[in-house]
Amino acid sequence: MSAGSNKNLKGTVAILGEEPPYTHDLEKLCSIIEKYRPSFVAIFTSCTIITQFSVQPRYDRGLSISDDDMSLVLAHTKIIRDFIQKEVPELFKDEET
Repeated sequence: MSAGSNKNLKGTVAILGEEPPYTHDLEKLCSIIEKYRPSFVAIFTSCTIITQFSVQPRYDRGLSISDDDMSLVLAHTKIIRDFIQKEVPELFKDEET
């Protein structure tokens, strides 16, 4: 569910010259990027929302995700992707061909 956002954020970390950490916590990745690009604070809330539904289900099999939750996560995934595509266009250069 959060794999695309995770990869976009990790790609941004790599472009900034840091080794992306092994994590599924989008808040942590966003915080690393914010040190270099403060504008990324704009997507921190989206990272928080997606992390709630991506990290916990890996470890808690009792959590159920409703259709409304899924819609929320998808909406925030799009927010993150659109923002990164605008802020870090080089990350998406292969998609343009």
